[in-house]
Amino acid sequence: LGQKIDGLGEGLGQKIDKSRVDIVSEIHSMRDDFKSHFDERLTKMEFELAEIKAKVASINYASSSQMNSKIGGQKAR
Repeated sequence: LGQKIDGLGEGLGQKIDKSRVDIVSEIHSMRDDFKSHFDERLTKMEFELAEIKAKVASINYASSSQMNSKIGGQKAR
């Protein structure tokens, strides 16, 4: 009976160890997937932010050019 229990305990221990390895492997895989998706999303956001900054800069430049031409026109009068 004692040997049966020891054998059962060893078998159970091996199953637990295998399950632990499988779980850790799955977690690493999911983490890699998440990191990859997050990196792609972050890259897209950085690109979109650069586009927004460029548009704002061009609008600011156009606005300041118009204001300078109005100010210059007022001085000439």
